[in-house]
Amino acid sequence: MKNFQKQLTTAYSRPRASAADAERGQKNMVTKVLESLYVIHEDNFTETMDGITTLFRVMDQEPNVSNAPLCRSIIIMATFMIENVFWNVIQKYREHNELHKCCSKIIEDGITNRIGISKAMTEWPELLVGKSFDYSFEPFTSTKCLIDERNDI
Repeated sequence: MKNFQKQLTTAYSRPRASAADAERGQKNMVTKVLESLYVIHEDNFTETMDGITTLFRVMDQEPNVSNAPLCRSIIIMATFMIENVFWNVIQKYREHNELHKCCSKIIEDGITNRIGISKAMTEWPELLVGKSFDYSFEPFTSTKCLIDERNDI
């Protein structure tokens, strides 16, 4: 994966003086350094993972920030990552395997009608490969838990 990074640093200063300071001829200088780091991602997965990492960093380094909204954001983003991987796998499987007309129609209709991830993960694996996910084992136990948690937010 190509991972381009570029750091931009802009320093600026501008005079800021109160009326009293201006009378005395004094000027306070406000100086701020703006540092921005961005990464160009090739897919949604790495972009979302980068966002989650940033939120964890904020939770760790900013003691005055409420963790509850950040945790909710992390749950939503982590679920998005799972969904992204699942849809990409389904798409690649369809591209590289000849599907029975019936299976292809069910999946096409599901995509068109925006089938939910829970229903797709329950029905489509068995439809495509003859075996469903076993949610009593990892990573499927955690996946189901995470999706359910996201749906409760």
